[in-house]
Amino acid sequence: HDTSQQPTGRLNDLINRSISLEELTSCIKKLKLGKASAEDCLTNELLKNSGTLLLKCIVKVFNACLDEGVYPWNVALITPLHKKGDKYDPDNYRAIAVGSNLGKLFANILLERL
Repeated sequence: HDTSQQPTGRLNDLINRSISLEELTSCIKKLKLGKASAEDCLTNELLKNSGTLLLKCIVKVFNACLDEGVYPWNVALITPLHKKGDKYDPDNYRAIAVGSNLGKLFANILLERL
């Protein structure tokens, strides 16, 4: 029987539909400035000040990720940050992970759909 009429089918269609330029622009407006960037060096400031041509390219990349079921931003820069005490004791450090702002933007667009 036709599953597209069931709630799960409609939800999948809503989540998996192509990302629009308007949807991207709306999520970019919500980005916080002054955040660190990962290896790709793409800052939120750069994303917020991008022109239409770059934004259209980002939409194409995001939609290709949706079509292929790929999330290529699974890499983070991890830096140990000393908390207190002996600097030679590894237990006195915590890890700071900095992920791609572009990957976070992609995830935020999908999160907005839920």
